[in-house]
Amino acid sequence: MAATSAPPVEVLINDAYRQILLRLPADRPKLPYRFAAVCRTWRSLLTDPAFLRRYREFHGLPHLIGYVHDGADGRDLVVARFVTTADTTFRPRVPEKGVDLHVLDSRHGRVIFRRIGKGWLDESSLIIWDPVADHHQEVPLPEAFAQEEFNLTATVLCDALGCDHLDCHGGPFRVVFVGVRDEEGASATSAFNYTSSSGSWTASPAAAAAVADEDDWGFRMPAPSILVGGTTLYFRSPGRILRYWFGDEMEHLSYVDIPPFITQETRGTVLMPAADGRLSFAAMYDDMTISFWETEVSADGAVDWVHTQNALVSIPLPGVLIGAAASLLFVRTEDGGIVSVQVGNGRFQMLPQPAPQWQQISALIPFMSFCTP
Repeated sequence: MAATSAPPVEVLINDAYRQILLRLPADRPKLPYRFAAVCRTWRSLLTDPAFLRRYREFHGLPHLIGYVHDGADGRDLVVARFVTTADTTFRPRVPEKGVDLHVLDSRHGRVIFRRIGKGWLDESSLIIWDPVADHHQEVPLPEAFAQEEFNLTATVLCDALGCDHLDCHGGPFRVVFVGVRDEEGASATSAFNYTSSSGSWTASPAAAAAVADEDDWGFRMPAPSILVGGTTLYFRSPGRILRYWFGDEMEHLSYVDIPPFITQETRGTVLMPAADGRLSFAAMYDDMTISFWETEVSADGAVDWVHTQNALVSIPLPGVLIGAAASLLFVRTEDGGIVSVQVGNGRFQMLPQPAPQWQQISALIPFMSFCTP
């Protein structure tokens, strides 16, 4: 029986290189670019699609690359800006220079904005932006809400079958739009779906029960939605949470009360995904304690909240809770700084902050992705 020949030395060396490069920290995206500049061999390995796929799988969830916010820029214009937080030269330009754009949400490598109409006859629209691919697309609002100024929000999702959502760029996407309208003194909520493949809106057959409480009118904007289990979206409104479940054959739209004992005296509240398909709610208080709650669903489908923990946040200055992503919370300090806080261990990091004219931003939309050559 013929002896099996050993692999060439070059193959063994390249495999060793791959194992080393595979372990480059994903939260320091400048490193792969620096290693790629060392020699042709490393550049070839670091730009190989098969290696990049393994790299993303090895590191799991995408990392924080930056955040998007909007606000008045001193010229009475609403302007959206992207602030890079990672160690990278990645500096994407917001479409239309960000003018008249309200950021709504970000997911699966895309950011969604609402373009504000300049006049009564100028209808608003949605802008879907892929910062990595440097591409954006305008989507009209559903006709029933084309000239509404408030009480609506939307989010974007990858619509590619079988996608692992580690590198969603340039593929099909879906937009979920929810709006609230006044119907005979009560607020009625409706949902619409848009797919890039069809290029059109479809009204959801589901409708949330009308509520007469004026305090629950509309949505807290910008307040990013939370996707749980791949088929359930949660949208924050001032007094409650809208739950939109979209399956293959049916859809369901309903409201969930916020946790008990949560008052308007908080320093901000955010929604977060929790383990096992549950939803988490975090509220910050004046003593810089953050209270965490998680949902439990009973046999009859009712949603209850269970208090899980209180955590004291030790950051340089008091602040306001303005955002969340994965296991990170984002706090705007009294001097306008932005701090990320790791849930669990409480570690914090000062992030690049907006320009001075945006010191009072009310919300922060994180952008999660991989930056590779």
